[in-house]
Amino acid sequence: MYDLLVYIGRFQPFHAGHYHVVEEAAKISKNVLILMGSYGSRPNFNNPFSDIERAQMIHEATREITSNIKIIGI
Repeated sequence: MYDLLVYIGRFQPFHAGHYHVVEEAAKISKNVLILMGSYGSRPNFNNPFSDIERAQMIHEATREITSNIKIIGI
């Protein structure tokens, strides 16, 4: 069992593949740190969702996996 696993991505949007990675990470680690890229950039063609929207998507999708997930924008 690991103490911490880090997952880096833009998550535009957070989809089933991302969910699967977080789910597997939570099985083998006490804590999962999600580093959300493109932080601070305004929504545009390549990044259609804001930081707040993406963090909410991730939080809502993963709340039943574990409470030991932290999301940080980079």
